Amino acid sequence: MAALRQIAFYGKGGIGKSTTKIVSAAEAVAKGLAPMEQVILLARQLNGR
Repeated sequence: MAALRQIAFYGKGGIGKSTTKIVSAAEAVAKGLAPMEQVILLARQLNGR
């Protein structure tokens, strides 16, 4: 089993945290990883999977 990695996106509102999280999840899915976040469904849609 691969090691669990955690990434935190934080800061004031309106600086792109959600966008960054979605793009990061999409990249992870494209590399064959499985993000453990609800955003994975959107990431798969963005990648056409």
